Amino acid sequence: MSILSEFLHNHGPQNGWGTFFTAAFGAFAGAFAASRAHNKRALVAELNALNAAHELSVAIANNFLAFKRQIALPLKTEFERIKSAYASYQNNNKNKSLFQFTIDHRSLTALATPHAALEKMVFEKTLMRGRGLAALVTLVGTIDGLGIAIKTRNELVEEHRSKQRNDRERLEFFLGLRTAAGVMDARFPTNLEAIVEQTDFCVFYAKTLATDLARYSNDLRWKEGWLYRLRVPRIDATDWSHAERLGLMPKDADYQNWLRGFQPRPMRWLRFLASFKLKNDAE
Repeated sequence: MSILSEFLHNHGPQNGWGTFFTAAFGAFAGAFAASRAHNKRALVAELNALNAAHELSVAIANNFLAFKRQIALPLKTEFERIKSAYASYQNNNKNKSLFQFTIDHRSLTALATPHAALEKMVFEKTLMRGRGLAALVTLVGTIDGLGIAIKTRNELVEEHRSKQRNDRERLEFFLGLRTAAGVMDARFPTNLEAIVEQTDFCVFYAKTLATDLARYSNDLRWKEGWLYRLRVPRIDATDWSHAERLGLMPKDADYQNWLRGFQPRPMRWLRFLASFKLKNDAE
């Protein structure tokens, strides 16, 4: 009898090794089933969080598209019209008659958006990284920046209302013209430009975040869903064509400096070919 046979005979369970292996297999199967159930619950929770975050991102983008269409763009268009009319007045008005204009001095209200809930959901309930996370951080900061710009405009409007200005002083304030004393106060036109620009930023980063959330969620569902037979639906691509037709959607070309920092990682076979080429070049 070998040493191994003698050890098994002397130290094996009295009911035989079959019972021992059955119990061990049962324990392993139970642990595997519990682990599988835990992983499935975690995956479903993350996919649900990603779906909810995507809906919030689209809603935020739509809120700022509506703000741009109804408020920011009309204010900008009217400002440019008055500026162009005044330039034409200076060139063509020989008699220097009084330049007539009307200023829209309404106060604005900052948009109430669920960006705090969106930030909490993405950071705490998903594992998304890369460009999407950077878009989220920039979006939150931009929304705060737009709120500050709107507050500044309201303060400028209140300052203008409280002061007794003649027509020339009103025009200088509105267009940021240099006064007879050589002073130029460009706060009002600069603030209007900031509101329009920050609104575009909010739309762009919310749209980018929604796109990356959908891509990450669908990739995760494709990689893991078949193993757990999940019934969580895919996220369909958002249709922005209506906003694009209205000229409201910011162009990606205006954000190339930001987008350039998030180049897609090449596929494995491309990385292999690149490393192979570098090796050959070194030789």
